[in-house]
Amino acid sequence: MVIFNKIIQNIVCAVTLLFVTTNAYCAFKTLRTGSGISAILYSTKNPANEKNLHVQVPGDTNIYYGGLTTTPIEDTIRMSIDGTVYYLKLDEITPTFFISLTDITAGETFEIQLSPQGRFVIDCGNGDVQTINRTNTTNTTYSCTYTSGGNYTVGIGGLATSYSINATTAAISFYSSAHASPHPNRAKMTGISGDLGRIFPMLNTTTSGSPRFYETFRLTAITSIPPELFASVRGAPTSDMFRGTFSGCSSLTGSIPEELFSGITGAPASNMFRNTFANCRGLTSIPEGLFSGITGAPANDMFSYTFWGCSGLTGSIPAGLFGNLTGAPANNMFRETFYGCSGLTSIPVGLFGNLTGTPASSMFRYTFYGCSGLRDSIPEGLFGNLTGVPASEMFQGTFSGCSGLTGSIPAGLFGNLTGAPASYMFSSTFQGCSGLTSIPDGLFDGITGAEQSDMFRGTFSGCTGLRGQSAKSDGQYLYEKWPDVSVQATGCYGGGTWQNLDDAASIPSTWR
Repeated sequence: MVIFNKIIQNIVCAVTLLFVTTNAYCAFKTLRTGSGISAILYSTKNPANEKNLHVQVPGDTNIYYGGLTTTPIEDTIRMSIDGTVYYLKLDEITPTFFISLTDITAGETFEIQLSPQGRFVIDCGNGDVQTINRTNTTNTTYSCTYTSGGNYTVGIGGLATSYSINATTAAISFYSSAHASPHPNRAKMTGISGDLGRIFPMLNTTTSGSPRFYETFRLTAITSIPPELFASVRGAPTSDMFRGTFSGCSSLTGSIPEELFSGITGAPASNMFRNTFANCRGLTSIPEGLFSGITGAPANDMFSYTFWGCSGLTGSIPAGLFGNLTGAPANNMFRETFYGCSGLTSIPVGLFGNLTGTPASSMFRYTFYGCSGLRDSIPEGLFGNLTGVPASEMFQGTFSGCSGLTGSIPAGLFGNLTGAPASYMFSSTFQGCSGLTSIPDGLFDGITGAEQSDMFRGTFSGCTGLRGQSAKSDGQYLYEKWPDVSVQATGCYGGGTWQNLDDAASIPSTWR
């Protein structure tokens, strides 16, 4: 639900009154909605007493009294004045979101894909203004063709009334997979401004009531993100909501605006921020509070690959970045989140919230892979209070390549795991962490049962700074507890690690 940005007191009839009784006063107010649609609402029988005015928004069970604080979600408003029903039809659509196109050549075409129902306008910036009335949610391409070369500004306005239920169908996008690379949309789209959420707001909590910005700006050449871009998108996230939204935008520079997702609140949804900024190598910092409205139990892939390959990011990862997560882990929830972010310098305490319960498959797989700039030690309790049976690939490669980490691995880092091993559960977890100094006793306590594929393969390979004893589980060295392991632990202490440990002479060759 979008809040009216401004009330302009004016007697301008920009709407058609479809039904009015004769005993109502015709006192007008013009309302400029967040979507750029103007609507004139009639006052009450007593124009001085607006509290008698009741507005019911289609698709919304609430009734609003006076103040006129909501945007209609259709092109017709149903309103009641002292029990009399009126219908007001919206008339004007003006652009509220703008795109800068640079170095367009004569004959070039710029494409926009729209999928929602609703009324929209596309102003191509060359005199071509297209008014579009969409009655379905089929993804459709609209084109602006330029007979003369130059720079242009494309304006888009309107209001969506229903969205596709397909998780990978964007409300709007500027990338067409049907075209070979490089496509004009990617290279020529250099700037954006305005609140896209005014046109594509959250309508309701149904599958068709939430917009998705799946790969909306993927591979475009935009250089910055306007803070207000999603200001009017308010409510709980839906699956794939911001999946790949800016992926591959290598021209983006500076910081991500802190308020970019400020309207997103509530429980996580699957894939909600998957790949959102993947390969945005020019970004330099992550703001505090970027995802602060997220609360509740994790969802599958919710932050997988979010900052993958963002090598330009510097400084510490902000504390509380992922909101207030509580409950059991989910599959792939932080898979490769910071993969290749070599400029990050530290991991804050409590980064992943208060996780409790049974591990999930690939939940922290390669989360910090290649983060060679990380300094200091791994925070205690980083992964919460995990309990129960291990899951496959749960910590595979989590800190692989983090050569700058120092100090001892924290005791209890992996919680209180109990039960049978899982394939690849600790494969390459600390591979190449040459600055780590010791392994605490009981790091793998509680894990019992037959070996699984590659469960300790390369776990401490290349950790040449480790001293003291090798890893134990329930008072036994790993190689004593699983003496028949061969390929499952190949290179566990490889890369020269084994030679520096107190029990070096006892470590089997299959573990070296």
